Amino acid sequence: MNIECDYCHALGFKVEFRRNQDNKKHMGKMCCNQDQVKLDPPPPVPIALYKLFTSDDPRAEAFRHLLRYFNAGMAMGSIQVDDQTAYQGGPASFK
Repeated sequence: MNIECDYCHALGFKVEFRRNQDNKKHMGKMCCNQDQVKLDPPPPVPIALYKLFTSDDPRAEAFRHLLRYFNAGMAMGSIQVDDQTAYQGGPASFK
């Protein structure tokens, strides 16, 4: 991800970008749709979470080391499956 959208400054891969008539780089609908979509800036990161990502504290280092496991656990915990989903073949992750 080393190319930047000229409108919203989103990062993407070279193969995702194209140029418009003004020769500006963009990713179409994958980012801002050539400045047609405007989002509010995200809220500030909570201080405790910021410290987990930036501190040299042993707990912060352990958090960063295990972050992928935490994320996978939360993703799996957020899946909702009922009988209809399961009997119709389910999402691709179940196949």
